[in-house]
Amino acid sequence: MGRLGPVAAALGALAVAMGAFGAHALQPYFTTDQIDTWNTASHYLIIHVLAALLCVALGASRVGWGFVLGAILFSGSLYGYLLSGLRPLVFVTPLGGVVMVLSWLWLGVTLWKKD
Repeated sequence: MGRLGPVAAALGALAVAMGAFGAHALQPYFTTDQIDTWNTASHYLIIHVLAALLCVALGASRVGWGFVLGAILFSGSLYGYLLSGLRPLVFVTPLGGVVMVLSWLWLGVTLWKKD
């Protein structure tokens, strides 16, 4: 398992905390579109944390690290942009999305080969 399981678990806790933060603390300060973006970041983070944990269970930790990297780039850039207003961060978001898509494909190939 190495470090992937604990890192994914910590990111899972972060996803829940960020979702709650957005739902409660940021509501008065953010527009509806900003809250929707925040929720998308939280949603994608938790999904890809669960995918990373699945990879731990399957013994496919390298694929799991891809999910972690993609989630950090995607969700982290959205959180960072919304909190700081630094527009260049939004250019990282699609990179994170590509890493997540590639990780799903990599998982599929890995499972195909195991069969």
